[in-house]
Amino acid sequence: MLSHPHLNTTIVGTKNLEHFKENINTANKGKLSEDIYEEAKKRLSAIGAVPATTPDHK
Repeated sequence: MLSHPHLNTTIVGTKNLEHFKENINTANKGKLSEDIYEEAKKRLSAIGAVPATTPDHK
């Protein structure tokens, strides 16, 4: 989410406080590096879950 420049809002939720804390700690680390983001897109594509692309962030 933090790595995609055109993503302004996400709707997420958890009923588990520990999951919430983990999510906050992960988000506080900042956006993914470009190589990890590209690897995630490659893996999603391999299973048919292709993320949206934009002109400046493919």
